[in-house]
Amino acid sequence: MSFPLLHRKLDGSNLLVFLDMEGTEFSHEAIAIGIVGYEKRIGELLPVSEKPTFTYSSLIKAKNNIGRKVSELTGITKEELKAEGKDYLEVVRDITTLTRPYSDCTLYFGPLDIKILSATTNYANEMESNYLRHLKKKSVDFFTYLEERLVDSKGQPYGIARLGKKFSLTFEGKQHDPLYDALALSNIYFYIVSHEEELLEDYLKNYLQNPFTEETNKEVAKRILEGKTVDKETLAEILKENL
Repeated sequence: MSFPLLHRKLDGSNLLVFLDMEGTEFSHEAIAIGIVGYEKRIGELLPVSEKPTFTYSSLIKAKNNIGRKVSELTGITKEELKAEGKDYLEVVRDITTLTRPYSDCTLYFGPLDIKILSATTNYANEMESNYLRHLKKKSVDFFTYLEERLVDSKGQPYGIARLGKKFSLTFEGKQHDPLYDALALSNIYFYIVSHEEELLEDYLKNYLQNPFTEETNKEVAKRILEGKTVDKETLAEILKENL
C-alpha cells in the first residue's frame, strides 16, 4: 500500500481539514484562523474533488497585545481585531457546524498551531476544550511528517514557500494570511500523495543528511543481522513502508 502511515492516520476520515493559525508574538494567543475542508472517501487519501467543500477564515479577538513583529508579518492590527475579530468560542461554533456532518481529520504545519489553540482555549468551556481535544486526537502535523522524510542536501527541512518552489506550485494570496497558508498546505499535501516515487527518490537522495533515520536504520540493521542482503533497492522498500 502506498503511504501506509498516512493511511493509518487518515483512512477513517471522510473530510480532510487543513488549518493554519496566527497568534500573538509573546502569549501565542490566536488572532486569526484559516481552514479549508475537502470531502474524501473512507480509505482514500485524495479528495473527491479538487474544489474545496468549504473554506473559512476569521480574525479572533485577543486579550493580549499582538506584538510588533507579528503585526508587521501579518498586517493585522489591534484596531482590526477590535472591529472585525470574533470571540474564539464563536469561531469554534462556526467550525464545528462546518465539520459536524463528517468524520474529520485535521492537517497542520508545525506544532505552533496546536500551541496557539492551547493558549487560546478556555478550558472551563466545554465546547472549546472538546474542540482542542478532538484536534489533538484526530490530526496530523504534516511538517513533522515531511521533515522526517524530506530534507535538503544540508539536512534542513522545507517550509511552505520552499516546498512550493521545489514542486513548482503556485499559491494565490499573501503569506501569513491563514487561509492562504491553509490552501497552500492542502496543495502541497495533494502533490505529495500523488507523487510517491518523487518523494521516495528525494528520501533516498538525502538519506545520509537526514537526522531522522533511526527507525529505518534499525530495520536495515535487523535485516543484516538476520543474514539478509540489504542493497539500495531494499532500503527503498523499507523507506516506502515508512511513508
